[in-house]
Amino acid sequence: MGNQKINYQKLCEEEISKASAGERVPSVLLHSCCAPCSSYCIEYLSQYF
Repeated sequence: MGNQKINYQKLCEEEISKASAGERVPSVLLHSCCAPCSSYCIEYLSQYF
């Protein structure tokens, strides 16, 4: 059991579902080192936050 891999995409989707459960649009503070590193994250998260 200790060798089980963590599915971070599934965890991310669960957290987004929890954050989006209310009536208000949630906000997020995202730190990134540079534009190439953050471009996918910003594009993906922009539909939820």
